[in-house]
Order: sequence, then structure tokens, then C-alpha cells
Amino acid sequence: MPIRTVPVQYARNLLKVAEEQGYDPTSLLQSIGMSNGVMTETDPNAVVDARAYNKLYTRVMWVLQDESFGLALKSGTPTGTFRMLCLCIVHCETLESALRRSAEFIAFCHNLTGQPISTLRPTQRCSDGTAMYFVADNDELVPPGDAEQHTITVAHTLAIWRRFCGWLIGKTLELKAVHLQSAKPENPQYFERLFGCPVEFGKEQNAFVFAQHFLDCPMV
Repeated sequence: MPIRTVPVQYARNLLKVAEEQGYDPTSLLQSIGMSNGVMTETDPNAVVDARAYNKLYTRVMWVLQDESFGLALKSGTPTGTFRMLCLCIVHCETLESALRRSAEFIAFCHNLTGQPISTLRPTQRCSDGTAMYFVADNDELVPPGDAEQHTITVAHTLAIWRRFCGWLIGKTLELKAVHLQSAKPENPQYFERLFGCPVEFGKEQNAFVFAQHFLDCPMV
């Protein structure tokens, strides 16, 4: 059985998130028996054992007590949320049904904390054969503050959901476009690289656009 690996940059990104919130990366590595070489490795193609990365991922998430890893959302994501979300959708048959039930779960969680939520119907089938998946509006997702950080946070939220969709159906969710409510930033190329498709700013809602047939893909 081949040894599974993860790019070392992924591990460094986790450590950076923890460090920005006051945690010592060296201590985190030592707590799971991982070498400090992760922080000094200069080879862009370097990798770490996937099992070690998994330990680091779990450790950082436990230390932060936030499954959104300090994504600068209006509120963090308590540990255990992702597990409960998956349990809620495990018996859904298609991606569309899973996304709709996910929206119900998120709305329920928001109601518990008195936060409004606008995306009770997260998917829309369009007449041109495409579909759209919507996430919450900017003012629901992020607190008042830096406009550039808002754009990054919302974009990363969409990117996470895009990856989650691909995981559920066992294939990459190929995007045709991404819509962001934020104004066009100075470096729009970053967002186009993030999604691999055109990104449109100043839109009415935050969403990504993809071929409609993906909604009918079975859950795997």
C-alpha cells in the first residue's frame, strides 16, 4: 500500500493560523511528535506523511476550538459541528438534497445563537443548464472591518464548500463562475487562481455557478 503524503506547505499553513492566534508552532509540533523541520523546509515539493498531517490538523483544531480555523467569520465553528452536519446528510441520495439539508442544519445552528440566515434555499437550477449554490451575505458571514479581509473570508468560505461538494460526490466540482458581493479588489487574479474560473464582483449574492448535472450526482 503506497504511503500517502501531503504538501509540507499545508502543514505550515495550519501552523501559521495557530501562531496568528497566539500559539507556539514549535510546541504544537512537539505535542504530536512531529519534527520542527516542517517550519524550515525550503523545497517547494517537500511533503509530510498524511498521518502526521492528520495529527497536526486535529491538534490545531482542538487548540483553537474552531473548525473554521480562525477564518475571520462573524462567529467561529464549534468543534463537532462538521461531524453533526455529516450525520445529518449521510442518508441524502444526491448532492442537491445534501446541500439543502445542510442549509437546514446551518439555519438551525444560527437560530440557537440568534443569528439571521438568508440562504434557506441554497441551490437554484437555471434555464441555461447551469446551477448556483449560494452562501450567506457578507454582513451575515463577516463582522464589520477591513473590506479586503471580507472578500478573502467569503471567497475561502465558498472554496471550502466547493471542496466539500467534490468530496461528497467523489469528483471535482468544476466551476463556470463565482459571484462575490464584495467590490473588485486590487488583485482579482488571486481569486481566479483560487477557483480556476472567472470571478465576478459586486454581485447581488455570494455564489458559485456549475453545470446542473452535478446536483444529480449520487452521494458516495
